[in-house]
Amino acid sequence: MTSRSRAIASAAGRSRSRCRIRAGSASVALLRSSRILARLAAALTVLLAGPALAGPPCPAIAGGDAGLERQDPEARLAFIRARLAHDAWRGTQWSLGFATSYALLTGASLVGAALLRDRASVPDLYVGAGSGIVGLGLLAVSPLRVIDDHHALEAAIAAADPASDRCELLALAETMLIRDAKNEAFGRGWLIHSGNALLGVGALLILGLGYQRWGSGVANGLGSIAVGELMILTQPHGLTRDLRNYRAGDLRAPQRRRKRVTWTLAPALTARTYGIALQGNF
Repeated sequence: MTSRSRAIASAAGRSRSRCRIRAGSASVALLRSSRILARLAAALTVLLAGPALAGPPCPAIAGGDAGLERQDPEARLAFIRARLAHDAWRGTQWSLGFATSYALLTGASLVGAALLRDRASVPDLYVGAGSGIVGLGLLAVSPLRVIDDHHALEAAIAAADPASDRCELLALAETMLIRDAKNEAFGRGWLIHSGNALLGVGALLILGLGYQRWGSGVANGLGSIAVGELMILTQPHGLTRDLRNYRAGDLRAPQRRRKRVTWTLAPALTARTYGIALQGNF
């Protein structure tokens, strides 16, 4: 083979190699383009099918705005669960705090009445113990309903079938929200304030009319009213605000408020005296 023939054959070989490389590059580019198009088609399918998969909206709560019905039922249920859990935790701490304080007050009064040398002051201690028993009894007989409702709702959600109607579960949660909000509002209403005032007046009259200890009666009555008002004013009542926001379709978590003055009731025991101490945190 002449040198010219070899040059022609070499050029032809290089040309075929370049064609194979170009063909391979074109195949890779086509494969990448097809993958991208497939991903775009899948994303478009999900977006178009989303409203259909979400299912029909749930009816709005009684007194709710029309915009609430357009909210996602899962988001509405999550809001109610979070708010019930929040107030259930606060209600538990509040109940335990005052129940412990009333129990200590009652126990200290009864022990003091048995050991006190000044027998004329014994009625004061017994009246104080009676006030503590009344407060303790109210907490035991009529606790905040949100504590039990929170656990009942979580149990219902855990036992619910995933394929069940979510609107029925949401309706149950909304019923509990309304009921617990009314319960918290009642616990801070005028009827409870009036009952607390009557309890203090009763302590005053028992000591004043029954034992002619008007000074002790006034001190005991005012102390009973003060402790009762402290208990009423510190009772959790956030569900009333949460219900109002929920009806308006506002499912955002409540903003943290500025820290307010807080009061703490604690037993005060010394070598010569006993009682309760009211401490303020500013």
